[in-house]
Amino acid sequence: MNLHHHLRFVLVILAAGLSCTTLLSQETEYQKWLKKEQERLNQFKEERDKEFAAFLKLEWKEVKSYSGLVRDEKPEPDKIPSYENKILNRPEAKSSPAHLQRPPEEKNNIGVAPRAEFKTESEQGSGRVTVQAPFVNSIVEFQVDQAVLPRLDRITKEGISDFWEALSRVHYEPVLVEAAAYRNKMKLNDWGYVLLVHSVADKLSDGSRNESILFTWFLLLKSGYDARIGFKADRVFLLLPTANMLYHVPYFSFKDKNSERLYYAVSLKEGEEQLVGSLFSYDGKYRDADRLVDFAVPETPKIKDLSESKTLHFDYGGETYVVPIRYSRDAVQFFLWYPQTNFEVYFSASPSVQATQSLFSGFRTILQDRTELEAVNVLLRFCQTAFRYATDQQQFGREKPFFPDETLFYDASNCKHRAVLFSYLVRSLLGLDVVGLDYPGHISTAVRFSTDLPGDSVIVRDRKYIICDPTYVNADAGVCMPQFKSVKPNIIDFAHRQ
Repeated sequence: MNLHHHLRFVLVILAAGLSCTTLLSQETEYQKWLKKEQERLNQFKEERDKEFAAFLKLEWKEVKSYSGLVRDEKPEPDKIPSYENKILNRPEAKSSPAHLQRPPEEKNNIGVAPRAEFKTESEQGSGRVTVQAPFVNSIVEFQVDQAVLPRLDRITKEGISDFWEALSRVHYEPVLVEAAAYRNKMKLNDWGYVLLVHSVADKLSDGSRNESILFTWFLLLKSGYDARIGFKADRVFLLLPTANMLYHVPYFSFKDKNSERLYYAVSLKEGEEQLVGSLFSYDGKYRDADRLVDFAVPETPKIKDLSESKTLHFDYGGETYVVPIRYSRDAVQFFLWYPQTNFEVYFSASPSVQATQSLFSGFRTILQDRTELEAVNVLLRFCQTAFRYATDQQQFGREKPFFPDETLFYDASNCKHRAVLFSYLVRSLLGLDVVGLDYPGHISTAVRFSTDLPGDSVIVRDRKYIICDPTYVNADAGVCMPQFKSVKPNIIDFAHRQ
């Protein structure tokens, strides 16, 4: 190596050394900044928790509960009529050819996030344990600090404040990390997440209902949801504000400077006794916890991926059709005790992947080469006759709206169940717009066809929608039940409220 190349090599090495030194210096400065930011964040968390604990020791007040809202005072009919004069199902009725939609592809399921990194036993003091908690038809596992749940000494504002302060000191963050991972994997909505965190809280509480409720409240606030608790005698209640109306659930009204918000005393277990009368609660909020629990179902839960099948039959135009159906047992179990909410939630929900694929497969050949009117009439006859009719009271002894998989699972259904399923079939198979029609004691639908058709109709957004009743046996599109012909329904315009 000559002198010129030797000097060049030395300069390159020196430059590289200086560059590495600079990078190491920058990395050290970054680590220092990151450490300070983490300390600042931890200090903020401690300040926020201490601030809230001190607030909880202040004056609580007695607040009055309101009886759960009732959606419809008029009961459903025990029996439904059949339509005899099918004048609208005639060849001369002009209608566009039906354009069948392509079946949707299943979205890739989001895998479980890596388990949270826990401190070592020496760092953490009490080590960690694996907790198994039942959730719907499955078991969820959480790794938690052995001392994650303190004990509730007394049901007073001071006792609740002490419980909050003690709980905020333990290593609870991994529970939230794993809850978020399960939520993604199982496609849970907000209500599913509430039930999920309550499942682990219930397991950790060693049978104490009050501690389970308080820990659920704590985890929801830490997850960014607005939530309150109240107590009455020897019981603690969870109060949740929601993005939707809930029915048959007692609620409270809390006001701040700018608004009023309803908080529902939701039941987290089936058959749990509901709150009656007033309780003691507080007025303020935990900082940065403003999210409302939304009962909308953007995706059907996929908890254990269990499915079942059955075969449904119906007659149309002198022929009998057979439709093999699959549905999700996960969905049926999850929705069994789902709080009653706005009809928009049920109408806008899609079935499970199993149900969706089987419905597309089962109806594609049946609907092929038909006009829009004929295709809609086929779907009407399916919903009208493939299921036995029964009111909610007859079947459950309580009000019970269905999501689509439930209508496919249960042997019997009624007007609101069939309206939800029919609207999904028309939208997904034919691509036509549908609205729900809310009459006293009855739910129906109306469809906007591509061409103007005769028959009973409603006007929605200056457009004509033909009444299609999925419960009125043998009635085609354009036939309204006689008792509702002169009744103006409330429009469930769910597709335009999302």
